[in-house]
Amino acid sequence: DVRDRYTPWSPERTMPAALEKRIEAVDRDRNDFQNRALDRAATLVRERDLVEAQRRELADKKTDFETQQHMFEERLRQVLSNEERTRLELEEEKRQVFIAREDLKATEQEVQRLTQQWDRDAVDNENRLSHQQHRMALQQTWFAHEQ
Repeated sequence: DVRDRYTPWSPERTMPAALEKRIEAVDRDRNDFQNRALDRAATLVRERDLVEAQRRELADKKTDFETQQHMFEERLRQVLSNEERTRLELEEEKRQVFIAREDLKATEQEVQRLTQQWDRDAVDNENRLSHQQHRMALQQTWFAHEQ
């Protein structure tokens, strides 16, 4: 340091005033620089802390988003599963309706066949009854004639 060469208590070595002012200016500049450096370092630390807080906040938001996305995907799977189940149930109902229609057609055909059979049987019975009545009438006539 330049001041070590000049001490105020040694008369043979006194520092020139201009040099003293220059040293004070340099000291002020160095102190200002150090203060600015400390201020800048403090600012950088605050900015780093802020960035870190924002990073944590974004990480939390990302986690929340991923959780919500997972829940949405699970709900979508449930809805699709329900939709598939409903579709299968509808297909089963359609199949049951088809079977019921086929059974109804078969029953209608059976009813029609039985109705026709009953009609034929009724006609046959009427014919037989008429034939029996005619024969009884003939028998009565013959018995009446015999007596």
